[in-house]
Amino acid sequence: MTQRVVTRLGLIAFVAVAVSMVLTGCSSSCCGCSAPNPCEPACAAPCDPCNPCAAPAEPCCARPAGMPAAAQAGEAWCRVMVPAQYEEYEEQVCVCPASTKREWIEPVYEEREVQVCCKPASCRRIPVPAEYEDRTEKVCVCPATCKRIPVPAEYEDRTEKVCVCPATVKRIPIPAEYEDRTERVCVCPASCRRVPIPAQYEDRSEQVCVCPAKTCWVKVPCTPSQLAAGEKQGDCWMLKETPAQYKTVTRRVCVKPASFTTEQIPAQYKEVTRRVCVKPASFTTEEVPAQYEERTVRVCVKPASFTTETVPAQYEERTVRVCVKPASFTTETIPAEFKTVKQRVMVKPGEWKCTPVPAQYKTVKRRRCIAPCKWEWRRNKDCEVPASAPAAEGGGDADGALEAVEEAPAMDAGDEDLGAPPAGEADPLK
Repeated sequence: MTQRVVTRLGLIAFVAVAVSMVLTGCSSSCCGCSAPNPCEPACAAPCDPCNPCAAPAEPCCARPAGMPAAAQAGEAWCRVMVPAQYEEYEEQVCVCPASTKREWIEPVYEEREVQVCCKPASCRRIPVPAEYEDRTEKVCVCPATCKRIPVPAEYEDRTEKVCVCPATVKRIPIPAEYEDRTERVCVCPASCRRVPIPAQYEDRSEQVCVCPAKTCWVKVPCTPSQLAAGEKQGDCWMLKETPAQYKTVTRRVCVKPASFTTEQIPAQYKEVTRRVCVKPASFTTEEVPAQYEERTVRVCVKPASFTTETVPAQYEERTVRVCVKPASFTTETIPAEFKTVKQRVMVKPGEWKCTPVPAQYKTVKRRRCIAPCKWEWRRNKDCEVPASAPAAEGGGDADGALEAVEEAPAMDAGDEDLGAPPAGEADPLK
């Protein structure tokens, strides 16, 4: 179990490294500054849109995945595969697991005399009739009532002073007073007018960078050296530097931008005669007194009412039959009947007897991986070449290293693949 876990962890680590290398560099598209591809030959950058007739710029490839950060220009670095390391160990393996042996023990029976109920106990209900007697009672034939007698109202004539027309207020209008006045009125308000001033330009010369300085990782042929037993060398890369290129460009520059000046235009006035209200219209108030007259009115002195007269109740004696004791029941118990019979009774129940059986083990030898195979970068001084001289303005030999890679001899069918794992080991990328 431990060996399987270690093997699976190693395979997962190698798959993660392989996927990261594929995502960062090993794509099928052409390399460029935005999408480097160390697994394919470098391609030339597109032409300058401002100068389509100029020579194509030197290829710019990013650092290969996993390359050490301390790599300098002119150094050759190769990918070397370090094989996995294994060890043998002994382990106790269960041949037959522990178990339990079950044995059934039969139950024990015997015959005994038992009292059996032939007829269960029961109850019988005996009815008892009700008892009655005759009694004389005083019964109300007509209940007591109340009789209402009406009393008429009393009136008298009285003289009162009545308002025929209430007091009012009369409004008298006063007309308004006007006069003619002369005043100065603004016909056109003051304003501003913007006068444009044209801009001033002059021609200036300056140095413009046509192609910036850059470094490019290129694939170089390299002979394997200083490899341990089982190690295989893969592809080799070298960092190449290219200086920046400049040219003189004449441009027209704005010395003084366009502007505006402001011109003030005064306001215009004229005299206008208008009729103005000096005193507005108003009203005066005059009170008119109320008018009264005497009238005879009939007034109720005592309102109508009622008097109450009580009428007594009427009774008579009657003979009624009354229940003295209601009907009921008495209960009579009938005992149960039993007899003696012989029955087979279980004295001891059956059971399972469990006997434990120990497990059986044996010692086996296994092989486990203590260090998985891996790829690492190593510097190979035998394959290093001096850095190229600075390129002249307008272009240079930027494809020297790339041509060396393309002219390298192809691998024969019988040669071993440098990127494949050693014999007997699984491919970590799968």
